[in-house]
Amino acid sequence: HSIIPSDGSVTSIGNYAFHGQTELKEFTVPHGITTIRSDAFSDCTKLSSFHISDTVTNLSPMFKNNFETITTLTVDKNNPVYHISGNCIIETASKTLVRGCSRSTIPDDGSVTSIGYYAFYYSRGLTDLTIPSAVSQIESDCLRSCKDLKSVTVLNPDAQIDGGANTFYGDVTIYGYTGSTAEAYAKEYEKTFVAL
Repeated sequence: HSIIPSDGSVTSIGNYAFHGQTELKEFTVPHGITTIRSDAFSDCTKLSSFHISDTVTNLSPMFKNNFETITTLTVDKNNPVYHISGNCIIETASKTLVRGCSRSTIPDDGSVTSIGYYAFYYSRGLTDLTIPSAVSQIESDCLRSCKDLKSVTVLNPDAQIDGGANTFYGDVTIYGYTGSTAEAYAKEYEKTFVAL
């Protein structure tokens, strides 16, 4: 059992800090922590709930492999950099979805225009995802290793889809418009495409 001091003596949760803590079920980042590094919670196989405090302003660009079993994400309402919507952690200024989970729904109100690198990485239980028309960029590997993923719907026909075959992982069916970038991506990487 670990307690992170909230007296300002600790400001960062480092790489692999809680790696393999298999009894950890929920985690609240304490006030004073500003940075969470990559893989800080990797292989925490029972971790289902994660809360980010108001002082967290830097999530690693590869904030990955932490949330395989996460079903609930929350962010303190006073956080100046991130907010929560649709069970997604969103960088407010850039409108980038930086982390989702199996129960996420990407907001369709224009608050998200980019799906970040590794945003849904290893989200166990994520079976389908709709990417709203406001999203213009889908970054590399955003759905990498989502082993339960069956379908992705891309509603912006001109969305830029970065990366290779693992951006939309595995034997996934892609729904989109005829002549869209989603159709071109499906053709290039031999994914099933269904026209809307």
